[in-house]
Amino acid sequence: MRAIAIVGAGQAGLQLGLGLLGAGYAVTLVAERRPEEVRAGRVTSTQLMFGPALRLERDAGLALWDDTAPVMPCFQLSHWDPDGRPEAPPRRFTAPFDEEVRSVDQRVKLSAWLELFEERGGRVEYRSVGRAEVAALAAAHDLTVLATGRGELSALFAPDTSWPAHERPPRSLACFYVRGARHDASDPAAGYVRTTGVPSTGDVIVLRALTVGGPCDVLLFEGRWGGAYDCWADRPGAADGLRRALDLLRRYAPWEYERFRDAEPTDAGAALYGAVTPAVRHPVGRVGAASPSSAWPTPSPSTTRSPGRAPTTPRGRRPVTCPPSWSAGSGPSTNAGCGRRSTRTGRPPGTPTPSPTS
Repeated sequence: MRAIAIVGAGQAGLQLGLGLLGAGYAVTLVAERRPEEVRAGRVTSTQLMFGPALRLERDAGLALWDDTAPVMPCFQLSHWDPDGRPEAPPRRFTAPFDEEVRSVDQRVKLSAWLELFEERGGRVEYRSVGRAEVAALAAAHDLTVLATGRGELSALFAPDTSWPAHERPPRSLACFYVRGARHDASDPAAGYVRTTGVPSTGDVIVLRALTVGGPCDVLLFEGRWGGAYDCWADRPGAADGLRRALDLLRRYAPWEYERFRDAEPTDAGAALYGAVTPAVRHPVGRVGAASPSSAWPTPSPSTTRSPGRAPTTPRGRRPVTCPPSWSAGSGPSTNAGCGRRSTRTGRPPGTPTPSPTS
């Protein structure tokens, strides 16, 4: 039986690990936090799962929230310029989704999947991992997969220079999980995925979700640098942050303010702030490499490469790889959720939205 190690217990790492267990592999998962710590911690992302991704979870027996997670039937885009033409009404576009769309707080999903992984016979090591630990894992397993890109581990993968390089995050991010927003039959759009764009400030994205206390709404601010939405440097607590968010809605999306004026945070960990710099890296690295550039070797008689495929590895040298994904992104349709992995060769449809990192 082949032995596989996975570093990272997020959407990609856990879904991969559970799938490999079902296929008969011996899988060791390295996670920083136990299920109860994940469940009781702060929010880690926004996330939006579309039909193709939901089908993958159902086929794997991992769609545990079909009876409880809200379904969002439509997308609504609003554009308004209160600074330039405040008298003009917002321009608005609404369209139904082809398939159902849902969002489950990763604290709920990942803690449950981690427990399921152990129940199905997977081995979990609860600890942090650096470069030296990755080398030890690679030496002891047939394949080591990194499903996390934070800190020094991302340096194991060389940048893919065929993609544009970003020197700074494109937006300042803040999100809040709230309860008490208005939902009634007279306002069906309250159950949609909604984006309001204002040229001078950025975007606010609203969606329904399932969190640790039940159904909720999520507010995600993607602020232009120097604009009104770029105001979270002091990292306020959830209650103070939401009050500030409501003041912004009153000014830049008053129709959303009316829906959220009585809202409150779902819990003490219901706020997240940060910014993400997009980066694309090659998917295979070599532990012990002297520099990131040597993580993607030049083809040689012992290391060959075909277009679109990872290099083959000489006997005795086990590669470290990573599931294809964006390391980061911004906007409701790029992956926020998973946005902490380090490489990309192609992004599967329906992956979660990117997470702001602190």
